[in-house]
Amino acid sequence: MGVSPQPSRRTARRAVFVAAAALTLLGLRTAWLSPPPRPSQDQWSSLYRRAGDTYVKMLYLAGLTEGTPAGRRLLGTARAYYSLSARSNRNDTETAASLGLVLLLLGRTSEAKTALSNAALHAPPGTQSAALAMSSWGAGTRSLAQLEQARGFLSRLGPGPLFLFRAYALVGQPAVGEQELRRAEQQAQEVAPKLFALIAVCGLITLAGPIGLVILLVRRKRAPVGPPATPSWGLAEAVEALVLWVLLAALAFSALMRFSLSSNTVTSTATVLPSLIAGCGAVAWVWLASPGARFGWDLRAPLRNIGWGLAAAGILAPTVALIEQFLQSTWRPIEHPLVPVLASSPGWATKAALIAAACVVVPVLEETLFRGVLYRALRISWPPIGAALASGLVFAVGHMSFVGLLPYLLTGVVLAGLYEKTRTLLAPAVCHGAFNAFNIAILFALFG
Repeated sequence: MGVSPQPSRRTARRAVFVAAAALTLLGLRTAWLSPPPRPSQDQWSSLYRRAGDTYVKMLYLAGLTEGTPAGRRLLGTARAYYSLSARSNRNDTETAASLGLVLLLLGRTSEAKTALSNAALHAPPGTQSAALAMSSWGAGTRSLAQLEQARGFLSRLGPGPLFLFRAYALVGQPAVGEQELRRAEQQAQEVAPKLFALIAVCGLITLAGPIGLVILLVRRKRAPVGPPATPSWGLAEAVEALVLWVLLAALAFSALMRFSLSSNTVTSTATVLPSLIAGCGAVAWVWLASPGARFGWDLRAPLRNIGWGLAAAGILAPTVALIEQFLQSTWRPIEHPLVPVLASSPGWATKAALIAAACVVVPVLEETLFRGVLYRALRISWPPIGAALASGLVFAVGHMSFVGLLPYLLTGVVLAGLYEKTRTLLAPAVCHGAFNAFNIAILFALFG
């Protein structure tokens, strides 16, 4: 059972709670009167088209074509992102044309005709003739004159040079198509540094999964038995901390909306700062209810627990990435809050600070709150599976992404399982940080 605070302490806590709630309501009212700057549908369309272009540039960089299995996989992923872009803005000519070209290269002619017709229908005056020429080509009317008319427009599109390479060969002018393809391959070198970073970060984290499991199983020691130590707080204090976490996050976010001087500042800080403020406040709330509380940070055997965290991240991160890719390609995009920040190029110092916060500070605070406070409070009377599911669901809902609910729930359950296994928050915090690093590497390569 949780330890009740003294009357004076209880009164102080209630006063803080009421003040936080009142300030939050006032701040939200201010934020509603001055809506926060956030990406519009046009901007999201541009961001997802950029991701599709990145996959096509990977194809150019590797010297592949749509005739190879790897090339078709890259074009298939690019098609998924172009489709997401088209859903965000159905009137974007470049997105519709890029989608139509990829579909033509993949041999999906009927779908390509629809996309190219849509591009021609919504084309602005400057590109209308080129879009009409491409629509005619997709419908089966193919001529050198049409290619020449659309060449300038197509050269600006991600899959345009590859299409021109194939199309000019069909009309007997292969040298012109090769020239366009060589130029695209040279321009694709710009994504090489980001791809190397992606391969290094994601590759190392993924390799940590099987390697870490093998080492841990070979050198297995007797795991702790019995439930985790009973915390000095109860479920009521944990729920209060979560409510305060929501209030403080909303208050910090609305204050940023009200007092920040530039939209770039808001976009950069609003992704991480409210989470930091809310996490510190919620953890401090539990400590105020139970002075001297120990949240589960047992630092004994650190290498072994770090190994468990990295091993779990090496399996969890690729699995969640595949789930998110499936959800995005079949349903709707997961609007990750860091995407606009990475795409807006706020500067390397700002990006580095945000990445450090997302991979170190936020995991420490969230693990302390969701596993150290909530999960342990649930484990007083719940079995491990029930407590893991309940705390994982709260963790998923707290990230406010309906599309990402399943990936976040899976992540929360795995992190709770790590704590149950190791009896320390070090392992889930390492897993959480590595998981965030894996996802940021992907986001940076696609949108940065």
